[in-house]
Amino acid sequence: MEGIEAVSENAGVTRPAPSAVHPVLAPLCSVVIPTYNGRELLERCLASVMRHRPADPLLAAIEVVVVDDASTDGTAEWLARAHP
Repeated sequence: MEGIEAVSENAGVTRPAPSAVHPVLAPLCSVVIPTYNGRELLERCLASVMRHRPADPLLAAIEVVVVDDASTDGTAEWLARAHP
């Protein structure tokens, strides 16, 4: 999914990938997603967040923070693989 990448030190936290057009653009919006054993829900939630961003790259600067509360269903591992 474009625009989200996992931070390697803590796969439960994601931040927006730098934009090639606006590499230092600060996020206008932060989306915080708490999760506990919600891998399947998280996949749909992240896809929805990305689908509903504004088309204008200047307005689409968002950061997504996933807070994983020690899930045991592979959430952190999936997030690290899906959003390296």
